[in-house]
Amino acid sequence: MEVADFLCMNTGNPESSYATNSSVQEIAIRKTEAVLKETIKSIANLHGFPQCLNIADLGCSSGPNTLLAISNIIHEVHEVCKEKNLKPPQLQVCLNDLFGNDFNSVFKSLPMFYANYNKEEGENNLCCVSAVPGSFYGRLFPDHSRGNVDPCSNGSGRVMELLGKSLVDAVNEGLVRESDLNSFNMPVYFAYSDEISDIIHNQGSFSLDMLESFEINLDPYDTNYENVKASGEPNHGEGAAKMIRAIAEPLLVANF
Repeated sequence: MEVADFLCMNTGNPESSYATNSSVQEIAIRKTEAVLKETIKSIANLHGFPQCLNIADLGCSSGPNTLLAISNIIHEVHEVCKEKNLKPPQLQVCLNDLFGNDFNSVFKSLPMFYANYNKEEGENNLCCVSAVPGSFYGRLFPDHSRGNVDPCSNGSGRVMELLGKSLVDAVNEGLVRESDLNSFNMPVYFAYSDEISDIIHNQGSFSLDMLESFEINLDPYDTNYENVKASGEPNHGEGAAKMIRAIAEPLLVANF
């Protein structure tokens, strides 16, 4: 079985789901809003918007953040149109993730998304949302079908290190077979910034205008990085563990 066949986040909306445990990812998305705004402005300045603006969210996952990222892009497009007195383009949104992604949950949230969109942007401004399942390392779109593609991505090496130590503890306690642990590899690689720059430069399809990094606390309840459990507050370690479980559990279940 290929990793892509079972690589997905925990589905649905229960306590252990990705949708319920993705506050950290929301923080990351909101930290990039300023860059997103400037990028959309630069598109309008250089070429104006085409009649139909295509937006591809590569690795959209599921839960509230999927449509949050798309909503931010759409909002900024319409803000630029108002500012420059441009006719808003029609919007084609393609949500991409692997085949095991919980697209059903995303689709169930679309009626509310469309209702908010029509209220804020007007019913005459067409926006179509579709799913494009599959690996973005392969072919997703026909030739000449993407005019403007905005990849949005919804992690830390330290977290994977802690997960690995936990699995070693499970072996030592007799809960996991050592042979299963030896055959398990997380399909994750955290690149250094210079590696990312080199890859983009060598591949040649894109230019890199700005590359920044920022810290995000993996515990969504500990926004001040104090990591102190005060009376009545959620357990910080438990919050971080739930987030990792929502991401890693399907992989762990498939292997162990």
